[in-house]
Amino acid sequence: MNAGNKGKGSAGRAAGVLAAVALAALAGCGSGATTRVVVDAPAKTNGGATLYMMIRNVDQALAAESYQEAAARLFGEQADKEILSKQPIFPGEKVTVTLDGEGKSDVAVYFFFTAPDGEWRLSLRKPLPEEVLIQLGVHRIERTTLRRR
Repeated sequence: MNAGNKGKGSAGRAAGVLAAVALAALAGCGSGATTRVVVDAPAKTNGGATLYMMIRNVDQALAAESYQEAAARLFGEQADKEILSKQPIFPGEKVTVTLDGEGKSDVAVYFFFTAPDGEWRLSLRKPLPEEVLIQLGVHRIERTTLRRR
């Protein structure tokens, strides 16, 4: 008789642990959602030369920020505390960056082409999408696809 109660207790504890794990997973989905930024840079991008990508928090209109001002944030002497990611993009390769969704501000993705011709930055408004697919052209952003949650 005692062994029967012991088995039920173990099953009850196991069920309780599973329920706690499920609740923790659900709580994590709503608050700490991440965003994947996938960049496809064909071999012709930037004339075959390496370029840089910067992702940063923004709280102002991007239209007022010039290419030179944005580049100074990345390459300047003083590090910009709002930069979330910076890395080289090698033509002919794909790059994936995962952003933590905890921030309160909008995000901008910048591409520093040797000779930009068209769109060189992208603004992402809160709430951030689950995934951002960016197709680069020779000297510009050719196409952007957002996948919402």
